Amino acid sequence: MLGFALLLILPLHAFAAFSPNASVTIVSDLDDVLRITELWNPLRAIRYFFTDDFQPVNGMPELYRNFSQVKGTEFAYVTDGFVSWSSSYTYGLQEHYPPGHAYFRVFDLFNLKMLFNARQIHAQSLIDEHPNRKFILVGDFATPGLINAYAKLAIKNPRSVQCLVFLDVRATNAANWLVPTTKPLTNKALSNRWTVFETAKEFKNDSITYLNQLKATTNEAFGCGPLINRQKPFLDLIENTHYSSAKATVMTLTKGLSAMMQCLMILPFRPSPLCRFDRREGTWYPYYKKFESEMELRTWKKLPNTVVNGTKYERMCYEDGKFWLVNGICEQN
Repeated sequence: MLGFALLLILPLHAFAAFSPNASVTIVSDLDDVLRITELWNPLRAIRYFFTDDFQPVNGMPELYRNFSQVKGTEFAYVTDGFVSWSSSYTYGLQEHYPPGHAYFRVFDLFNLKMLFNARQIHAQSLIDEHPNRKFILVGDFATPGLINAYAKLAIKNPRSVQCLVFLDVRATNAANWLVPTTKPLTNKALSNRWTVFETAKEFKNDSITYLNQLKATTNEAFGCGPLINRQKPFLDLIENTHYSSAKATVMTLTKGLSAMMQCLMILPFRPSPLCRFDRREGTWYPYYKKFESEMELRTWKKLPNTVVNGTKYERMCYEDGKFWLVNGICEQN
């Protein structure tokens, strides 16, 4: 396996191999889970990939440090990024996250499986090497192919892979127009083995409680335990509609083209919240004279002419830390 991956032993508490006493391994995707990549915005994604500008996802370093305090927990970091890009990840991992092993994609024409399924192969190798260990796979809904890869791993390894944990990046980033392929999660074998969270802050207490429970239990079918209660709000949000890979791809391309056309139409007024690619937390939009957070954009994402509780509004206003919707000019009541 080492021949196909770049193995990084992060400092501070460096170890040469996984501890035989570890009971739980958290296999975590990197892009848009631990590091801001913004795969839905090609220009920004390219900039992040080819620079050493490692910006951690808000709250995730603290969350993972809390995970590391649970005795017997170890970490493996996986990405479909190539080994040649590893320097853009290395220093950020060292600075922000607990020690662990990092695995990358290798360009090898004689091993096409490793070229196209690096994340899945690395995770399976870890499971094979540690058959008595419990695994938690952490990913997001923005990375193409990740949901399907994790689902296959969980179905193939029902005793080892206990829980698939997905960060719903759409919850905090209104610019994300990617449609996730959630159809694999409808498999009955995964009914209690996947969950969703929106931010590290709101997930902290539940996840640490679960991690301690998973470590202590002897129940091989424990799965996500109480974390499965988080499925319902997510299913309500998507109206219980799951998309296959083909359907999600078509919808993603359609949304992407629509977003690009919309941004071109308002080019003289950018940056603007009407352009999905411009929607970023902490951005000031001069033309609209307002500041929008990502959470507000999620609620009022169809600007202008937003409908809330049956009432149609023309614009959203901001002043002194407050948001409000109006028809006409922005004047506080």
